[in-house]
Amino acid sequence: MTGSAMEEVLRRFARLAGLTEEEAAQWQDLCGDAYVLLESQRKERRDASCTGDLVCAAAAALAFYQYTLHRSAADETDFTAGDVRISHNGKSVERAKEFWVQARSHAASLLKDPDFCFWEMKP
Repeated sequence: MTGSAMEEVLRRFARLAGLTEEEAAQWQDLCGDAYVLLESQRKERRDASCTGDLVCAAAAALAFYQYTLHRSAADETDFTAGDVRISHNGKSVERAKEFWVQARSHAASLLKDPDFCFWEMKP
């Protein structure tokens, strides 16, 4: 992944996650993996910066969804103390997934659909 693409995806991810750029740097691999996955599905290859690119936006949204899943799994503890019950709220994961799905749909015209293919049917 090019440096400028990584910087753009990481910058967008940091903003989505509410992290500083320094805090987001520890999630650089997650952002890179998301970008590589979507870039491998791009219909037309290009060698330019992805600034303002819907694929970079979708990669940041995917990284944010995966980050939210990770955080949710790490924080998933329910406990009761007397009359007070503390339980994990999965709404953040659902919202992050909805955001990822929406960002992916905005970039859909630029990407191949990995779940779609034609198969030959023989009578």
